[in-house]
Amino acid sequence: MYRKIILAAIFASIPLVSCSSQKEGESGNDKMQVENFEFPDSLIFDGRITRVGNEPFTKLGLMLDEKTVYLIECDSETKETLLDHQGQLYKIYAKEKLETATGIKLVLAKAEKLIEKN
Repeated sequence: MYRKIILAAIFASIPLVSCSSQKEGESGNDKMQVENFEFPDSLIFDGRITRVGNEPFTKLGLMLDEKTVYLIECDSETKETLLDHQGQLYKIYAKEKLETATGIKLVLAKAEKLIEKN
């Protein structure tokens, strides 16, 4: 029940979150590069790329586990690239982890596609 309430609150307030038009790095096929920046463990996340919300207001998210989904803030080109890889495992390096009214939002610095172990 608690999970449903949290998810309902997130989905209801998703339109308030937007992606930045600022480019954090150049996008490649599966990686985005950021110049010599060391990320603390608290800003590195592994999870599956997902869509959050309902059309036409979907947002980019990272599902860490069945209960935890973080929104990802990034430029529109990177967002489209990551949404094309929906369901795939990624390591996300965040510049910032923001607590907002809609939940936790990661400001994307770098994304690396991970190889799944069978």
